[in-house]
Amino acid sequence: MTVRPSRWKWILAVCLAAIVSGLLWSQRIPSPPPDLINSIGMRFRNIPAGQFLMGAIPNDTNAQDDEKPRHPVILTDNFFLGQFEVTQRQFHIVMGTNPSWFRRVGRGQEALGWSIDPDTLPVEMVSWQDAVEFCNRLGNLPEERTAGRRYRLPTEAEWEYA
Repeated sequence: MTVRPSRWKWILAVCLAAIVSGLLWSQRIPSPPPDLINSIGMRFRNIPAGQFLMGAIPNDTNAQDDEKPRHPVILTDNFFLGQFEVTQRQFHIVMGTNPSWFRRVGRGQEALGWSIDPDTLPVEMVSWQDAVEFCNRLGNLPEERTAGRRYRLPTEAEWEYA
């Protein structure tokens, strides 16, 4: 079977139209904001808006009363969430102190014979109030204010969704 020249033109025209339509369609769909790294080296992952079922599954015998009933939750906006725990170094830059038990100066490191840099370890011995204050102060750093970034702890729904 041979294809006549007029059919080739028709096939080529259809293929070209499909490609152009695909390109135009892809330009209409906004791409999500990329992940970001802030001024003190914290990495944040963009979490797209969406919906999920929040709470314990119906037959979970270990569920607390406030985890029932399971219910749909819709998050209408994208949000950013820290990809890693806040390090001792990052906490110290923002807060001017390091409450961690296992830190460079003192308590746990020598006894364990650590050869790693505690500045890279997650900060610990931090209360909820300390975490809120960290977010507030981080957002007030000049570089963060210039970039228009604000920080807060995630809501329970955001945390479960992520």
